[in-house]
Amino acid sequence: MNKKQIRSEILEKRNNLPKEFIKKYSEEIFNILINSPIYKDAEVIMSYMNFGGEIDTNFINNHILKSGKTLILPKIVKDGGLVGVIYDDSKKFNDDNLFKIKEIDGTYIDVKKIDLIIIPGLAFDLNGNRVGFGKGYYDKFLENYSGLIVAPHYDFQLHENLPYEPHDKKTDYLLDTSLKKTSH
Repeated sequence: MNKKQIRSEILEKRNNLPKEFIKKYSEEIFNILINSPIYKDAEVIMSYMNFGGEIDTNFINNHILKSGKTLILPKIVKDGGLVGVIYDDSKKFNDDNLFKIKEIDGTYIDVKKIDLIIIPGLAFDLNGNRVGFGKGYYDKFLENYSGLIVAPHYDFQLHENLPYEPHDKKTDYLLDTSLKKTSH
């Protein structure tokens, strides 16, 4: 299958998941993450605001804040790039962007100062490959990133092998009902 076919198949499955399943599954896998050394050792964590049938990140985002860690959220900027914005609860969310994802305005952070990035995606494999929506926002953002990347996902999003390109940034860990190190 090519990336376009994979995107279509996964989106259809993901968008038909019951909300209660998403909530329960999301809490279960994020409990695995927050008890892991990669989370405990991280002070600056970039997450995302879920939409559609994505894994619900509210649980982990709230935990990051309650634990005194710094929460970074992605924002698409006018030049088509992605930046990390330091979360500030005085700011209001807006969804005035291409994907209608909740974002905030605020202070940008250098990607090199982020310890752990929780990354969204449509499909993943055990070699660390990821298929997103095809715009390359995260690949460009992560060009100079050397910290850890973890990808939460549903079972049906895991593939044996995914097509990839040299510029695609790999994940370090896959997070479903366990936390698995990828082999890249």
